[in-house]
Amino acid sequence: MQLQRRKNRFRKVILWLSLGVGLYFGMCYKLADGLIHMPRSKPDKPAEYATWQPVEGVNAWVTPSVADGKRETVFVLCHGLGGDRGYYANTGLELQRRGYQVVILPMTGQDDNPSETVGFGPAESELIRKTVRALKAKQTILVGCSLGGAAVWLASDEPGVSAVVSDSAFTRLDDACNAWLKKDLPGGNIVLRPVIWFGTGKVGVKPSEVNPVEVARKWPTSRPALVIHGEKDRLFSVANADELAKASGANLWIVPDAGHAQPVDDPTYVDCLEKLALKTKS
Repeated sequence: MQLQRRKNRFRKVILWLSLGVGLYFGMCYKLADGLIHMPRSKPDKPAEYATWQPVEGVNAWVTPSVADGKRETVFVLCHGLGGDRGYYANTGLELQRRGYQVVILPMTGQDDNPSETVGFGPAESELIRKTVRALKAKQTILVGCSLGGAAVWLASDEPGVSAVVSDSAFTRLDDACNAWLKKDLPGGNIVLRPVIWFGTGKVGVKPSEVNPVEVARKWPTSRPALVIHGEKDRLFSVANADELAKASGANLWIVPDAGHAQPVDDPTYVDCLEKLALKTKS
């Protein structure tokens, strides 16, 4: 009788443990699904922009002359995870007022991009590469924020790229995932690691193989580049910017008191982009 009770107690323990493990992995799977299927915002297009498709189904906002086929010095602007084309709308308008052309991309799996999921870097960089090829501009300057910043480095070895600006970017996806998981939960990079396993697995990406800093090392020092980072970025530390700048030979601008993906609001932001454009012409 006592032996039977012990067996029943043991079965209950196993049952509850199984339920707990199942709930844990189920929660992680749900979080991963929400990560790769980001909530989408689709901003209204300002009247100053035209629409052009560098890739079928991808509606970029562009300077009207870009849509007409006249492409001189073009800035390709790439927002970060959870963003949309509106993030760079004002920056693009100011560049247009200064005589430059712009392309603002809806990044993979976001805004009205037709891709169902985000790509964690490789898919975003492929979209940028195809855009550069479609543009065939005299000078093409890539500008990206956060995941978009990482993606422009991943695409920086594409022929036709004249200059690169990364803003609040990470050096390695594996490190970026750890930083994101533990930002608001101490030890979250351990407790919630299955979220990354499920998410990256579903889109076919291995975090250890997505390393923007390694591509940045190949950047020719004869071409201009700029790395921007907020001094108080709580997601990706300033160490990411330091390493990217050293690897690529880029200039480094640490924006005082700015957090993650905030330097774009600084009034000197477009000034820095214009200086870079002038260097591509010299």
